[in-house]
Amino acid sequence: MATSLGDYYFRKLPRRVQGRVEELVGSLREIAGEDLASVMLHGSVARGDWSEASSDIDVVVVLKRARREALTLMGDALALARASARVEAMILVEGEIARAADVFPLYYQDIRDHHIVLHGSDPFGGLVIESHHLRLRIEQELRDVSVRLRRSVTDARGDDALLAEAVNRKLKRIRFPLRTLLRLLGEEVTDDLRIVLERAGRRFRVDATAFAHVGAKPRPAHDELATLLERAIEAVDKLHDPEPKA
Repeated sequence: MATSLGDYYFRKLPRRVQGRVEELVGSLREIAGEDLASVMLHGSVARGDWSEASSDIDVVVVLKRARREALTLMGDALALARASARVEAMILVEGEIARAADVFPLYYQDIRDHHIVLHGSDPFGGLVIESHHLRLRIEQELRDVSVRLRRSVTDARGDDALLAEAVNRKLKRIRFPLRTLLRLLGEEVTDDLRIVLERAGRRFRVDATAFAHVGAKPRPAHDELATLLERAIEAVDKLHDPEPKA
C-alpha cells in the first residue's frame, strides 16, 4: 500500500485510537530496542474499512529475535493497548516471514497487499506468494467452511435466527479465499465482500442476491451458499488437475 494512502487511513482513526497505537509503538521501541524490526497495521485499518463499532486494530510486531525477557516486558503494553483500543497483536520474527509464506499464503498475501508501516522496515513489501500454495489454502478454507456450514444447520435445529447468524459468519469468512480464487481464475475483484459475492455468484452461477437478505430469508441464503461452496471447491480443485495429454 502506498505510504500516503496508508497514512491517510491511519489518520482517519479517532484521535484517541491513534494515540493509543502511537503509545504502543513507543513502548515497544523502548522495550525491544534494536530487536524491534517493524511495527505495522494491517486488516480493516489498512484496507480503509475500519469500523469503530465492530473492528479491531490489527498490529504486526516484527522482532529480529524473540527473547523471552523482552516478550514478558511487552505484555503490559500489549494488554493496555488491547483493553483501551482493541489492539490485537501478532508477533513474528523477521527471519521466519518468507519461510512461512507457504503455510500462511492467504493471510500473508492480505498483509502484503494492505499494510501500514508505523516503525522500521517493510518485511512484507516484496514477499513472494506462490500460486500453488494459494490454491491449496483456498481449497482448505472453502472445504472447512462447507463442513462447518452443515454442522451449523444441525445446531440451529430449525431456528432461522441461528441459521442466519451462521450463514453471515460463513459469508464473511470466505471473502478472501473467494477473492483470491477469482483472481487466480483471471478476474479483477476488490476486497469488498459485496463485490466478491456478486462476482462469485456470476462466475459460479448462484443467486448472490440471496446473501443480501440473510436475516429475512436465511434458508434460501444457506442453499445458495452451499451451492457456491460446492462449485468454488470444484473450480479450485481443477486448478490442480494435470493438463490432458495430447
